[in-house]
Amino acid sequence: MHPSTPINPLSRPWLLLAIGAIGLSALFAILLVVARTPLLQHLFGGADLFHTVLVLHVNFSVLIWLLAFGAVIWSLAIRTFHPVIDPLSLGLVITGVVLISLSPLLTPPPQPVMSNYIPILYSPAFLTGLCTFAVGISLYALRRLAMPFTVSGASHTGKLAALGLIVVLMVFAITAWRLPHPINEPAAFEVLFWGGGHLLQFVYLLLLLSCGQSLKSETTSRLPSRFIGIVSGSLFATGLLLAILLEPDSPAYRGAFTQLMRFGTPLLALPTILLLWNKPVFNGLRLALLLLLA
Repeated sequence: MHPSTPINPLSRPWLLLAIGAIGLSALFAILLVVARTPLLQHLFGGADLFHTVLVLHVNFSVLIWLLAFGAVIWSLAIRTFHPVIDPLSLGLVITGVVLISLSPLLTPPPQPVMSNYIPILYSPAFLTGLCTFAVGISLYALRRLAMPFTVSGASHTGKLAALGLIVVLMVFAITAWRLPHPINEPAAFEVLFWGGGHLLQFVYLLLLLSCGQSLKSETTSRLPSRFIGIVSGSLFATGLLLAILLEPDSPAYRGAFTQLMRFGTPLLALPTILLLWNKPVFNGLRLALLLLLA
């Protein structure tokens, strides 16, 4: 970013929130080790504590960390401050994060549900916190979508991630509406998060690719950016159609989203990786690309 470019005043708070989330996830990882240590695990609740902390660790190290950093990327493109929407979105996210982190203490004993992509604690505090977080982060994603369209570069890819997040939440809502089992049953959350959880991986990938594009020294050509836009739009549109047309608890539903991620991920990632690799970039970025390929 050019030194004279104005910085959104919320960029720093979003960044601090993201760093705080990954820091908390590290503390939860330490508790996970304690919960599996002989002679100590029985003092801390054994298996119940382990799965409760595991739910918190996964959500803070993946969901909250990545989407909060996504908000950092969006804020750098927004560059202006809205006196109502911006503080509201950040406040909702912070409130949700606090509720999630304190949920084992607020409504004990929580019931861990190891659902794929978004494991939960089946408790009012956790579910309220998760919904509050979702509303806040989606509100800021909509803020990003309302900004002028750019056809290339990291800003364009970050905006695609914001669009993808809105589609993910739409898939969650459609699935919840079509669930054959009551949402108050813990087993329903595996079905609820399956389709949108697969699409959420594309959102994470787009955020990563946006970071890579912003780190390299030359402007991305329009052709790869258009390609990313076409592929991303096709993947999210396909996911939305699958959620509408297929029964949420059917084998066809599970298989379709699995294949969508299986083939969509390399289709979305490989062209951008090749583009970034062939440009002057930091060695650390090349190592990150190798890790992504692995």
